[in-house]
Amino acid sequence: MEIESAIDGAKSTTLREPVGGTIKVAAGASIRRTITIDTAKYWPEASLRGKRQIALKWVGLTGAEATVRIVSDQHDLDLTKLDYTKTKVRLITSKGEIVIGFLPEVAPRHVENFVKLSKDGFYDGTRFHRVVKGFMVQGGCPNTKRGATGAPGTGSPGWTVRAEFNETKHVKGVVSMARAQGEDTAGSQFFLMHGEAPHLNGKYSAFAMIEQGIDVLDAIADTPVIPSRMGETSMPVEDLWLWAAVVEPNFKE
Repeated sequence: MEIESAIDGAKSTTLREPVGGTIKVAAGASIRRTITIDTAKYWPEASLRGKRQIALKWVGLTGAEATVRIVSDQHDLDLTKLDYTKTKVRLITSKGEIVIGFLPEVAPRHVENFVKLSKDGFYDGTRFHRVVKGFMVQGGCPNTKRGATGAPGTGSPGWTVRAEFNETKHVKGVVSMARAQGEDTAGSQFFLMHGEAPHLNGKYSAFAMIEQGIDVLDAIADTPVIPSRMGETSMPVEDLWLWAAVVEPNFKE
């Protein structure tokens, strides 16, 4: 098992987890640990790899315990074999976890697109860049990743999805796709409804519902915001990470 620590501040560096000794950290820095585990080495039977948990305790800082969930590699998932009415995606954010279930009966193309992007790791390491409490929280833009040069809110996966406007009401907990001016311009950006917005009904493709983690959505929406480059008071003052979008597959019988 390898553990790698990334310390981000005035000076950024990546180093192996030290044994003893001290590290100087700039004021306001954040510390992130990445753990790499060879699951095949410890659990040769592939069916067990998504059912294990490892309890860890960090030395130093708060000494807090952490539980790591081991999941199987999702990159090889065959999307044609998934039962989208039962398949879920777990959004692992810096505020907690949100589980969403899908509405393939009204927006099949958007459901498959979102699951594909999640499977491919497209959303991993993005940030929620637009927060309007009582309205919605928006994410899914690749320009919000570390090192990206484009403006947040303007990125895409390089393709668009044809609109699937439907009768689903845009109320708290609904997940819908953001788009540009044209109807068929949705790509990767999505928003989590934090309130009712009837003016969006029939004009945006709602494709999923939050099944667990409404409290996490509330925590994200509670983040203080400042004016964005567009003048809207919706830019979070802290990084709201979407560390990973993990597909929890359910297959057709």
